[in-house]
Amino acid sequence: MKRRPFVLCFILVLVLTFTTACTIPAPPTETEHPSHTMADGSTGKPIATSETEATAEPQATPEGEPAVSLNKVYPASNPAKLPDAARMRKDMLVVGMAATAGYYNPLYADSTDDIAITGLMYEGLITNDAQGKPLPHIAEKWDITNDDLTYTFTIKKGVTFLNGVELTAKDVAFTYTALCDPGYDGPHSDAVKSLKGYAEYNTGDAASVEGIRILDDYTVSFTLTKARASAIWDFAFGILPQGVFDFDKGNAASLKESFGKPVGCGPYALISANPSDRTELAANPNYFQGTPKIAKIIFTVTSTDTRMQDFNAGLLDIDIIAAKLENIELLQKMGFVEVQEFDGNQYGYIGLNTKDAILSDKLVRQALSYGLDRAGFVETYRQGLGTVAAAPAATVSWAYDPEVKQYPYDPDKAAALLDEAGWTLNANGKRAKGGKVMKLTLTTYTGSAYVEALIALMADNYTALGIDFGTEILEIGSLNAKIYNNHSFQMYNMAWPVTIDPDPSDIFDAVQAEKGGFNAVAWAPEESITLMDEGLSTTDIEKRKESYSKWYALFAEDCPYILLDITKSYVAVSSRVKGVNCSPFVGPLHNAHLLELVD
Repeated sequence: MKRRPFVLCFILVLVLTFTTACTIPAPPTETEHPSHTMADGSTGKPIATSETEATAEPQATPEGEPAVSLNKVYPASNPAKLPDAARMRKDMLVVGMAATAGYYNPLYADSTDDIAITGLMYEGLITNDAQGKPLPHIAEKWDITNDDLTYTFTIKKGVTFLNGVELTAKDVAFTYTALCDPGYDGPHSDAVKSLKGYAEYNTGDAASVEGIRILDDYTVSFTLTKARASAIWDFAFGILPQGVFDFDKGNAASLKESFGKPVGCGPYALISANPSDRTELAANPNYFQGTPKIAKIIFTVTSTDTRMQDFNAGLLDIDIIAAKLENIELLQKMGFVEVQEFDGNQYGYIGLNTKDAILSDKLVRQALSYGLDRAGFVETYRQGLGTVAAAPAATVSWAYDPEVKQYPYDPDKAAALLDEAGWTLNANGKRAKGGKVMKLTLTTYTGSAYVEALIALMADNYTALGIDFGTEILEIGSLNAKIYNNHSFQMYNMAWPVTIDPDPSDIFDAVQAEKGGFNAVAWAPEESITLMDEGLSTTDIEKRKESYSKWYALFAEDCPYILLDITKSYVAVSSRVKGVNCSPFVGPLHNAHLLELVD
């Protein structure tokens, strides 16, 4: 079976964490367990109007700070210690990044930092708040028809591109038609494949995409072939000016010629770019939300070897740092650096093969969760810089249910559940049933201190319960094949990134339970499918929240995963920078035009 790509959804998570508008890198936590990897090498999670019943109005003020604080701030203890090198940089913000490819076009940018930089130059119809809820942006509102098939966006008047030309509905239609083009060879075509008329345009002779309609200069509609609540995030792409980038059908690849010549409507414009070293942006004085308060933003390539020294010397203003206690302590000792802490964008887990003769029993799976000291693991291995995952979701998400069933470490309860399941202690102190000893094997990957610590914990905790525990350690490629292609395992551990939309069907749909899919644990009960379908069948957030709350409860009860940890993410910010307020879905350059530099 072909794995469904989740690239777009994951990229939204990545870029929205770092930039402005709808453009989140799950901040690099430098964890030792890998996120799942796609076949193409990218990381992803498994990315005319009628009477309407829903109108999206702003749920928070995009121009202001997030209404709710979703982070913990370690304030700068002595801003007066700010180095002269930073103090003299009065009109310039320096941000650390990884080397980029230089794909500065929203339809082609696919690496974390390419998307982050592109997101400051191009903006989309929507953005999001700190909890991951969609908000109008270039659009002043959107309407959705009763059948949830047609999205109609009303565009703000007076939004102009860098060349002074006003952004209109034709530019929006052009951007999304480009994604549908048969010559488009970028990574984001999944965003438009559900549009009515996509196939006829992409592979046929149609001159336009039936599902994209310009109603007037400031109104554009998109009609889907099937209702899908998460579709709103497909309208986050930065808008291209048709007058600058127009091309004949079949020639969308010509857009790649514009990578070094971006013309967007964002708060910043490209001045110079050396993707392997330094990229410089300058404020757009005609930005529709007001001229940015910081004249220049410099993105400079940093590394774990030099990042702390660069901060201490005043050469950096903002960067993401590894979740290590010594890093935080070192930054605090500098005195002039503020550290913001928030839950990261991925959760670690142990997958339990629900088709396995032993693990098919829900009582056994629950016992294994109660019997593993996950809180102790977070405290020791993570140095307390994390939390125990309670659900496969971001804790700040609007869909998250804090009342979901928990599995605190309780070896007595674990033993009782194993007894109830018929796995009792024999004369040798081993769990056995019908004369067969309980043997469980963790299939995992090489070269990881995280894995070594996890194995030690599992061996200690499960041996104490009378379980014969062992391991099978493979290279990551062999591991992926064994887990996803062959389903030949009892237990395995990996991590999933958390996407901005809470829909879990890209992992837990029944079709994903087939060999080659992401639902390797083969957990796809009918109730789960029904609840996921309900969550996607409406755009009403409260109704979706109710469906996902029930789904989280079912997931917790059936326990197909032993949820491990959510690592904290950390952003270091110089005391001279004001206005940064991060969450898993809002990064340090969110609303970049409002950030300020102070003496």
